[in-house]
Amino acid sequence: MQGTSAVGKDVPPFAIAIGRNSIGAINVIGLRRAGFGPALRAEVKSAYELFYRQGLNLKQALEEAGRRTWAPETMTFWNFIATSKRGICPMARWKEVRSEPTSAEEE
Repeated sequence: MQGTSAVGKDVPPFAIAIGRNSIGAINVIGLRRAGFGPALRAEVKSAYELFYRQGLNLKQALEEAGRRTWAPETMTFWNFIATSKRGICPMARWKEVRSEPTSAEEE
């Protein structure tokens, strides 16, 4: 989680939370430290792209994910998405993140 983040929804595995109820990116450094090789990191990226970038709703994304074969590590992401009770934090739009004033700008 990034400093000054506030979340009331679930932050999916492998994500970096930023701002309010948003994620900014996949934690690639954390994946490397956890021993995820290039192929597995690419698969995690593919899962995030399916969920966040394809314009699908939750049910559609889970159905599409069910048609594919995923490594057990990536299934952690999909199982988390499927069992979330509070909703999943959306991907932040950079423009929105940059437009939030910092505490120094407010003074």
